Amino acid sequence: ARKLSALNGSGAAPVGATLEAMGGEIPLRGIRAASVPGAVAAWMTMLETWGTMTASEVLAPAIALAEDGYALPAWQAALLRAHDALWEEYPESGAALVPDDQPALARTLRQIAEGGRAAFYEGEFAEKMVAYSEANGGFFTRADLAAHRSQRLDPIRTTYRGVVVTEQPPVSQGCLLLQMLNILEGFDLGAMDPEGADALHLMAEAKKLAFADRLAYLGDVPDTPLATLLSKDYAAQQRKRIGAEAAPRYSPGRLPTVSGGSDTTYLCVIDARGNAVSWIQSV
Repeated sequence: ARKLSALNGSGAAPVGATLEAMGGEIPLRGIRAASVPGAVAAWMTMLETWGTMTASEVLAPAIALAEDGYALPAWQAALLRAHDALWEEYPESGAALVPDDQPALARTLRQIAEGGRAAFYEGEFAEKMVAYSEANGGFFTRADLAAHRSQRLDPIRTTYRGVVVTEQPPVSQGCLLLQMLNILEGFDLGAMDPEGADALHLMAEAKKLAFADRLAYLGDVPDTPLATLLSKDYAAQQRKRIGAEAAPRYSPGRLPTVSGGSDTTYLCVIDARGNAVSWIQSV
């Protein structure tokens, strides 16, 4: 049977990382800025639930690249060079990313291939991460890592001119695309030049409206007002705010129940049996 599932691989903050313990502000860098790494659990959950290969088979190409190295594209080499100062501030990060030290990454991947989820969240990596955290003012404990699980959720959806469009629920920002489609549904985009100024203006304004709502209403809390944000009535209300001129800034939309780069990899894969995966892995 055809069924859509959403998988949230995000990691939670350590239990001890309260706003008070942070001194009232979450830093942008360093161990205190990190949450539990969720990617490995997401990989293992995907393989166990829908996969057709073993972890060893899937990770073998990545292990080979980490051990043998590969030629960096110009943009990636430039990005690493641009952050030289960060590698001096955080030498452990630099050691994990510069080509000469990739065998460390290969070793970690091999441990995951051989020991699965537990090898990462309860093994050598967990020990090293907690030790580094304790030595650098972080909050991670072995319990924080061992308790992590990916969440299997139901996708969120809307319709655009009769076509059902599904997205990842929060903490993803997939609802923004659905909001944009709802707003644009009321305009006759089909009669416009798809690369013309009129169509681009409407799409840009719809995007600005959705992103204004993101800043006001989205977070990692469970009470995001999705039903309202994705309703056709709300879209009609938002659509009326778009004029002939570009707005420099939009305030969030009024809700009846609420007062008012370079770090993401995306894959879309469909196999011969019709199984499809839309996968985002982001820092």
